[in-house]
Amino acid sequence: MGSARIGTTVARAVLHELGDRWDAALRTCSPAAYAWNLLSRRVGERRTESGLHRLLDRNEADALVLRYKLGLSPLEAGHAMGMTPANFEMLRHRALLALLPSRAW
Repeated sequence: MGSARIGTTVARAVLHELGDRWDAALRTCSPAAYAWNLLSRRVGERRTESGLHRLLDRNEADALVLRYKLGLSPLEAGHAMGMTPANFEMLRHRALLALLPSRAW
């Protein structure tokens, strides 16, 4: 997205949407993951075809954003995405491997 103003607008819209869906979020096994998914999908609607999201699927790109851009620990990032730290680390590792250049043997 690249703009603090647009980011703030999107975040406010997602918080409003989450408020409207709060009962549904509370019925899930991870309200945090429900909220993250809303935000990630809304941001995805505005993403350009550049950067990580052009190269990786949404969850892989989100894992790298949470870990490296936002600085969350595997425990925190996994919680945000509704997965165990070990599963988060597998996703993060898969994303990093996908970014490596192919090696011809």
